[in-house]
Amino acid sequence: MSQQPEAPRRNIGPYQRSLLELQAAQREGERQASRRRRQRMRIAAVVAVVTLVVAAIGTGVWWMGRPGDGTAASGPQQQRCATTTPVRIWAPASARPALDAAAKAYGATANAVCATFSVEARPAADVVADLSADGAGRPDAWVVDSPVWVDKVTTAKKVPLEPSQPFATSPLVLVVGKQSASAVPAGSRWKDLLTSDQSLRLSDPRSTTAGLLTLTTALPSLGSDAQTVLPKLAATVAPSTEELFAAGAKGKGKAAIFPAAEADVIAHNRAGKSDDLAAVVPGGQTAAFQYSLVGVATDPAKKQAIQGLRGFLTSEAAAATLAAGGLRPTADTKAVPMGSGAVSATFSATAPPAKALTAATNSWQAATLDFRLLAVIDVSGSMKERAGASTRIALTQQAATLALDALPKSTELGLWAFSIGIGEQGADYRELAPIGPLSDEQHRAAVTQGTASLSRQVGGGTGLYDTIWAAYQRVLDGWEPGHVNAVVILTDGKNDNPRGLTLAQLTARLSKADPKRPVAITTIGIGPDVDAKALSQISTMMHSEYYPAPRPQDMQEVLAKALLDHNCKDGVCA
Repeated sequence: MSQQPEAPRRNIGPYQRSLLELQAAQREGERQASRRRRQRMRIAAVVAVVTLVVAAIGTGVWWMGRPGDGTAASGPQQQRCATTTPVRIWAPASARPALDAAAKAYGATANAVCATFSVEARPAADVVADLSADGAGRPDAWVVDSPVWVDKVTTAKKVPLEPSQPFATSPLVLVVGKQSASAVPAGSRWKDLLTSDQSLRLSDPRSTTAGLLTLTTALPSLGSDAQTVLPKLAATVAPSTEELFAAGAKGKGKAAIFPAAEADVIAHNRAGKSDDLAAVVPGGQTAAFQYSLVGVATDPAKKQAIQGLRGFLTSEAAAATLAAGGLRPTADTKAVPMGSGAVSATFSATAPPAKALTAATNSWQAATLDFRLLAVIDVSGSMKERAGASTRIALTQQAATLALDALPKSTELGLWAFSIGIGEQGADYRELAPIGPLSDEQHRAAVTQGTASLSRQVGGGTGLYDTIWAAYQRVLDGWEPGHVNAVVILTDGKNDNPRGLTLAQLTARLSKADPKRPVAITTIGIGPDVDAKALSQISTMMHSEYYPAPRPQDMQEVLAKALLDHNCKDGVCA
């Protein structure tokens, strides 16, 4: 194959050659300048990164988390923390999903503190018991669903806590099986539910927020019915809401009704992958669980991380995440939680004031504590008087027998009869049965026999004030903490022992009673001849009340109230 002829070369003159050389030199200069610019940019970038790292190390601030490792996501620039501060949070089980999700959402924000949050489910009562002043086993933060638990820790445990405003709430609802939801229509009143034959169970108000809020909400509407309702609730009380949910899921349509947080219902239905339980809003303004992030840590880095998360939780940015987790964010009060068991409506739910919580706790304690009682019955001659088709003493015996049957077996009960000179060495009282437990069948039989013997001992005058003083001393001698220690005096007359104590002498002695070992003196007056003013004065100064029974026929009702009507204040009951 023949070769192509070479193209003719053009002759270049001196001028053209010098022009080409100048152009080549210019291009080479531009390439070198470009290389120098790129090198300066690389150096500047390295300096900027080093400056940021040094600043982050100096301030302790960095983007939070690592993509894909299960902790909160990194910041917008996908930068990682050189180190992270671990923060342990204890929270109610129902709040844990929302808090986990919120911590991750916080980690994706541009100003997130470099920390890894781990959330553990812990009931409030367990936290109160586990927190110690020496710091052993403490979490770094604690999500409480009521400020009452913070008060318990700071008062009883002397642990300094960093309080905060609530970031979410959850209304108190009635939990029912979906098959039986129609039996509890929305708007059912607490009093109607608690005084009806509905199988409503309560979680312990001493250890659960649900029980405490229910008691606080319902108590004002119960009035005098509280004396019968509270012991009834105590008989079936559950130690935790978890136990009630377990029983509810097992029983399904036949499950008992019980109060809990809306968030608890949502969490239960999600965990069981079913929607077997429903929430019903009780009538009136319901109470609210209030979730706040309380600081426990003293380490500056941990405190900074908790403060950052707390600020995020109370912001509008966290509202959707909290609602998706089953809570109602305080930053958006119209947000409705997602999930089966959520109440679709938005409504007002408020946290009860501290005074109401304290009153409810005292009432529950008074209704559920064991009793140590000394019943003292008047057998003076006037007790033989007719009362309709019967006599005063016969009606008293009937009432005492019924009361004996109604008292719980845990009660310790003693029985005295009194009239002037009836006892040993001329005392105005006689012991028919010592104070002892009704769980002991032999002791119960002794009390029963003593009650039956009252009618055979009637006679003489009313040695009232000496008997009251002696009964008080007997109960005080065996005073038992954790019990209601009380004297119950039943009489139909006035003190008429001229050689005994006067009212002034008796009250002077009683005024010196030890407030740390209170003994209640409850008085009951039968008929029109009693000194109601004197009896009321004695009972009022001794932690109790005077109960009149103008008609002896009222004795049964009056005695039942007097035996069970005792008060507690700050853990001391009388």
